[in-house]
Parts: sequence; structure tokens; C-alpha cells
Amino acid sequence: MSKTIDELETKLLEEVIKEACQRAYNEGLADARSINSLPQMLRKKDIAEYFQTSIANVENIIRMDGFPHSKVARARYPRDKFIEWANTNIDRVNRLRQAN
Repeated sequence: MSKTIDELETKLLEEVIKEACQRAYNEGLADARSINSLPQMLRKKDIAEYFQTSIANVENIIRMDGFPHSKVARARYPRDKFIEWANTNIDRVNRLRQAN
């Protein structure tokens, strides 16, 4: 009898893990799609939409140390470097957003 309960618990756990993995995969796919839908060179409005914040906050964000700027176009920010910077500095950005 206990073996049957153990088997049921194992099967249930397998299903829970399978569903969690599928959700994580789907969320990762959605994130990748949203990142790839951004233009190669971002404007301040793109950054504001990405962080769901105001242009005034973006002005402060782009002044943070290490924030990537385009060397070719003024007021443009390379998407891939921006995403890398954002992933590394999300705590700093969140603190800034909360302060304003």
C-alpha cells in the first residue's frame, strides 16, 4: 500500500516539476521576444518602457556609471549592451525608481 502512495507522490512531483519547467521556458521565450522586438539603437522612450518608468528617471539612469552610450549617434543606446548593463545593475535602477 505504501509503495502505491510513494509512486503517486513521485508522479505528482514529476508533474509539478514538468509544469514549472514549461512555465520557465515560456517566460524565457517571451522575454527573448520582447528584447528582440526592441530596436538595435534605443531611445530614452524605449528605456522608459523597458523599465516602466518616466523619462525623468531615464535621465538619471543614463547618467549612471557604466551606462552604455552610442559612439556614433547622439542620444542612442545600443540594445545588447543596454540589456547586459540592465541585468547587472537592476538593483541600482530599482533603488533610483523607488527614490523618485
